[in-house]
Amino acid sequence: MEAKDKIILDLEGGTGAWSKPYGDAGYGVKNITLPYWDLTDERTVEYCCGLDVYGILFALDCTVPANSGA
Repeated sequence: MEAKDKIILDLEGGTGAWSKPYGDAGYGVKNITLPYWDLTDERTVEYCCGLDVYGILFALDCTVPANSGA
């Protein structure tokens, strides 16, 4: 399987900067992020589950401090 046949899901990918190296290497990157893609929407979930995914990047925004104080 060639890189172009491998799909990387970039969940909440924003600008796509984190997945850019994969796209540059020839992977098929799908940036699943708002406003077009909503991970709480059933259609988005069905779309993602219907793909033959090779890898997933998922980094949520850290807007709330941890209770541990970290």
